[in-house]
Amino acid sequence: MYSVAFDLSAIERRTHHNKRSGKLPRWHKPGYAERVPNSMSRQAMHTLRVERLSSITDTLATDLTRLLAELSPHAPTLSVEDFQRVFASDSVHLFVAWDDGVPAGMLTLVCATLLSGKKCMIEDVIVGSQFRRRGIATALLRSALSFACIYAARYIELTSRSEREEAHALYHKFGFFERQTHVYRLTLLNKPLIQ
Repeated sequence: MYSVAFDLSAIERRTHHNKRSGKLPRWHKPGYAERVPNSMSRQAMHTLRVERLSSITDTLATDLTRLLAELSPHAPTLSVEDFQRVFASDSVHLFVAWDDGVPAGMLTLVCATLLSGKKCMIEDVIVGSQFRRRGIATALLRSALSFACIYAARYIELTSRSEREEAHALYHKFGFFERQTHVYRLTLLNKPLIQ
């Protein structure tokens, strides 16, 4: 497992001046739209928009469940109620990228206030297979970093499977650095607690 972190202090300094004027740079706005060329044709242009979700429909829940299945074949089928429970949490934020009005990718940002300070964790970064190489992952990461800065997090972390080399290159491009750490997981479902 590949574990990387990003120090937000540089971005915080850069955005502090803009906050005094009441404005954020265009790429720092979570809902910004940009024109992204299709990798199959430089003539074709697509409207890419990233949105932090606060509501869900049955159709969108189905579309996002389909995206999750591309990340893991064991991903559960999620209902509207499942998403609403996520929206009810102040610490979990779901970003969705829309390509010409179609949900093309998603990212989950988990924010927490600890005794050591505020931190954020990126989870479940997914871009649909038919939408890749259009800048969607880049747009999702920008929106997550922007929100983490507004949240005043000290740093943001994520983990990625070692074989995802293209994703690692993108994370390094943003300034993430690899941490020398071990990642441990304990599966709790249907597992008795140790006495």
